[in-house]
This record gives sequence, C-alpha cells and structure tokens, in this order.
Amino acid sequence: MLAIFGVAIFLIWLFNIQSNIHLVFENKGELFNTGFRHFEIVEEDEFYVVSQLNLWRRNCGLLQRCINKLSKPKLLLLKVKTKNGFQVALSSQGYTSYDLTQGSSTFAINSSFYERDFSIRGEVIVDGDKKGEASNSSGYFKVIDDTAIVGPKSLFKNRSGNINYSCQAHPSVMKNGVIWDYILKESKNQIFWKQKTYRSLVGVDDKNNICFLVSGNGGLVSIKETSLIAKKCGIKNATMLDAGAALQYSIKVGSNKTTFSSWNNLLNLGRTIDKIFRKIVGQRSYSSSPVFITHSH
Repeated sequence: MLAIFGVAIFLIWLFNIQSNIHLVFENKGELFNTGFRHFEIVEEDEFYVVSQLNLWRRNCGLLQRCINKLSKPKLLLLKVKTKNGFQVALSSQGYTSYDLTQGSSTFAINSSFYERDFSIRGEVIVDGDKKGEASNSSGYFKVIDDTAIVGPKSLFKNRSGNINYSCQAHPSVMKNGVIWDYILKESKNQIFWKQKTYRSLVGVDDKNNICFLVSGNGGLVSIKETSLIAKKCGIKNATMLDAGAALQYSIKVGSNKTTFSSWNNLLNLGRTIDKIFRKIVGQRSYSSSPVFITHSH
C-alpha cells in the first residue's frame, strides 16, 4: 500500500496533476474579473514585470469550484521593457525552457509548431540562417536589426532590414488593437481554437513592451478569451504560439525563477516509455520542443 501511495505521489508530481486536474472539466462558464486591474504584480526588476491573474468562471459545478479553490487557475503576463536581447533557439533534439535558462538566458518559451519527428513547421531563422520555410501560419515573431517585432504577417510585407531571428505560429489575433472578426466569432478551426486549454500569446502593447500572456496552473482558456484579455492589458499586435501540452516557459527575475510546464519535462523516462505514453495519450511522456523564443539581459 505504501509503495502504491509513493508511486501515485510521484506521478502527480511528474505530470503536474495539480494543474492538469482542471482538464477534467469542460470549463464552459463565462470568465469574469479579467481586466488588467485584476492582475497582481508578483515579480519585477529593471527588465521584467511579471503579473498574475486568478481565473474565475461563472456557473461552475460544486466539485469544480472546490478544486478551483484548492488549485487556483492562473494566467501570467510578462512585460519585457526592452525589445533588444531576444533570440530564437533551435535544436533537432529538443530543448526545455528550464535548461535554456540555466545559462545566460533569463526567459525562454516554446514557440513554433512541430511534427512528431521534431521537424519544424514554418519559418525559422537563427542568427540570420534560414532553418525552415515560411508556411501559411499567420503570425510572426522576428528580430530585425536586433529589435523584436511581433504580429501578423502583413506587418512585415514592406519592412526592410537584417532578419536576425524569426519564428512563425498561428493564428495571429489582432493588429493595431483590433481583434480579427473570425477570432471574435470563433468561425475558423472551431474544434481547436474554441477548446479551453493551455495557451500562450506574444504581442506588443501600447507602450511598446514585448508581452507574453501565458497559462499558468490550470489556466485553461480559448483563443478568443486569450485575445480579449490581451486587449484589456493594452496589447495591440499579437499572435498565438504553440501551446496545449507543449507549453513550457521559465522566467528569472533577480534571484527568483518561475518555471511552468503543462506536461512532464522534469524527468526523461526514455524512448520506450515515450512510445507507450504516445499510444495511450497521444503524446510523449517527456515534454520538449525544437524552437524557443529566448531573452537575455
């Protein structure tokens, strides 16, 4: 009995059940208290401001309300006060955000979509070298002449300069503060975009800060909900990044480090276990990604 209890605790820790328990519920209730004033600053230094929002939904069942009390769903908003110091990191073997922030990087988040064999989808440029061809994905994160720029592909049509780094994801959700109509009406890709899951958005706000709005513990939202919250936070140009089970990020502010992974990247159990997990749940047991946006200061 003690051994079974120990195994259960190990699996709860390894696969972040505290957060993933929220996936059991449909989360249909309407969100409220999502304005910027409801975000609380939890970390701040010369370069970063990290704010946190506790998510609440109306019309939840009793069991869901109890779990929400014990394991509060959260969104995090990271504002980067400079547009310099950004890069895109690529590895055919996969990275984790934790490992990337063990060195000089103070922030890392997975970005581009990829195939099961870790081949990347869409444009990826690393230190001026093109690693992947542009796809139909509608959003870009680029570093041009050492300055980060983010938004829909139309922002880059007539922009010149040396592209140092680039990665591509979808969908882009807004330009000049206007959310695309098909995002608001949820009229495209309804199965996936309307799903309440882990999300990550990158954008630029009205004060020209590069911003990342990301799910934290149990922070399950749709693309429309993410976009509306981003707009309330002053973000004017934005695109989504790869999220769901792939979402992971790490932020170092002073001596404090915030790390989140929606799935296991704490312990690599090997390829055999990966194959077994993929057959059972459709994904690898060890979460890593080939492409990350990183920042150093």
